Amino acid sequence: MIKCSLILLFCAVVVLHAQPYDATFRIALSSRIDTTNTEVHNVLTTWMNYLRSRPDSLYNNPYWVQSERQQLPEFDLTRNWIFQSPDMLRRYQPTILSVENEGALRCIRTMFTYADNNGVAPLAFHRVYAEQHSGQWYLKGAWSVLTQNWNRTTFGKITYVYSGKNTFSTTLARGASRWCDSLASAFELNLSESTVFVCENRDELARVLGLDYFIAPPHGITYQENAMMFSGLGTPWHPHELAHLVFAQYSTTHVLLKEGIATWVGGSLGDSYPALVQQFIKKYSETPFRIQDVLNKSVEESQTFYTIGAVLCNAVYDIGGAESVRLLLSAPATDGGLFATVSRLLNIQPDKLNDYVMRKAKQYSANRHE
Repeated sequence: MIKCSLILLFCAVVVLHAQPYDATFRIALSSRIDTTNTEVHNVLTTWMNYLRSRPDSLYNNPYWVQSERQQLPEFDLTRNWIFQSPDMLRRYQPTILSVENEGALRCIRTMFTYADNNGVAPLAFHRVYAEQHSGQWYLKGAWSVLTQNWNRTTFGKITYVYSGKNTFSTTLARGASRWCDSLASAFELNLSESTVFVCENRDELARVLGLDYFIAPPHGITYQENAMMFSGLGTPWHPHELAHLVFAQYSTTHVLLKEGIATWVGGSLGDSYPALVQQFIKKYSETPFRIQDVLNKSVEESQTFYTIGAVLCNAVYDIGGAESVRLLLSAPATDGGLFATVSRLLNIQPDKLNDYVMRKAKQYSANRHE
């Protein structure tokens, strides 16, 4: 992470100690917030209770608005960005900056930062809304508020939601829907009715989700359980993320396979699968690699991770077709479950898997150039 200095002008803070599960967790309030205002106090209480309620865990959280909890399994779309674990809120202290009226809603802005002797490193400027029901305040995702007036166009089972700032290509949208239908048919899958949000760039994608600033916003993200996809490429054609929608029923598989199948059929970050295989061969032909190191993140290279997963999916398909790929994607999410399933489907011992992946990568590269 790149650290930077951040000068907080006119922002005196009051430090409040949070409770039960993390004694070192602190929440700070900007002096801009009028805590003597009863309504503001009640909104703050809801938000602070949510921060203290293990937001990293998925459960029927009572502080979130019921309509979104009932509609979306993953109702807080910033959960995996900010609340990855209890340690995140201990490391990146939340400072609540403001509570502002926006019609019937209240907008809560919070800064999550890490500070040490070298300065302050902001992780995110976060936005969430609160709305009142029967005298109680409940949290509501920014995406539903910020996109409520966006345009909507449906092709097949996919509804595209877009702001209209830039030209929206109905040709690409129609083509993307047909591509999803074809992919689902090829693997004998049922494509659910899905929603694709087309954002101008990755910063707008982050803002729509409720992150006015985030240190490393992605170019796309898919919430498979919600049948929702957000593209930060300014276009409805984002095959990697669209593939996640198609294979949504395997949302609980090992992440190597989840990203691998999307990379095999849809490439990644503008690079096709064949191009990624070429990059992988160039990087590791003379330098040994271990899949376990990649899983342990001792190899800090997401494209390596994605490409290994893609090669495994390709190899399993070559042996047993779509049925074997479905069996592969049914593998347990643990590393042990991954290795056991891959070894069984490829009929290879786990300790031979590293050499096998490189050999298959070279084979696929050679076949493409024949």
